[in-house]
Amino acid sequence: MVLIGKVVKGQGFARLAFGLPTANLDLDEAVTLEAGVYVGYTTVEAGRFPSVIYIGPQASEKVETHLFGFDADLYDQTVEIEIVKLISEYVPWKSEEQMKAKVAADVQKARGYFSTAF
Repeated sequence: MVLIGKVVKGQGFARLAFGLPTANLDLDEAVTLEAGVYVGYTTVEAGRFPSVIYIGPQASEKVETHLFGFDADLYDQTVEIEIVKLISEYVPWKSEEQMKAKVAADVQKARGYFSTAF
């Protein structure tokens, strides 16, 4: 599945809390995927990058992607995300500590996927 959308300003929480900048998307079409964390590729003007993608329970409101090996301003750019595989189902967080542990585990799992994908 491919998602296309414009990068919009988010709250900057992932960058501040985890040092993990994400591009928050305003999508062109509704998402039909289940909520969760996926690996895939995000294509921007600078190229195609391995990515970890979060699709929230209300996907029309929350889709964001972190591009491995890329850290530049993407605001107002249209990007394309190629979804490859679900790596973690959506789980509501009960505490900030649980959320941080889940995000760290998901990012590690995504890095592991890309280290063996080639």
